[in-house]
Amino acid sequence: MASKVKNSRTETRVKPQEAPEAPSPVEAADPCGICGDPLDKDNRALCHGCGRVFHLKWDMRANVQDCGIATLDDVSCGLLFVCSSCALQKGLEWKLAPDTRRP
Repeated sequence: MASKVKNSRTETRVKPQEAPEAPSPVEAADPCGICGDPLDKDNRALCHGCGRVFHLKWDMRANVQDCGIATLDDVSCGLLFVCSSCALQKGLEWKLAPDTRRP
């Protein structure tokens, strides 16, 4: 809600309030939907298939195991993030790193 402020000329203006900070959809302490380890604030992605949040490196120097992939969608020509579980179901296991291929 806005509050009223008087300036030096005794005019009344409406002072906008600062918008509250939007909550993060995923907190850093939340577990990975695939391996169950805690997520960090940077190296994570949301699965296009099931909606789970999983580990995905955004920087190759990060010490995080990938629990899914980023792949191109042939229909939309966009980038899709898919967890290893959904990748196996969709026949994308050949794109997964050997250590992320889980039954």
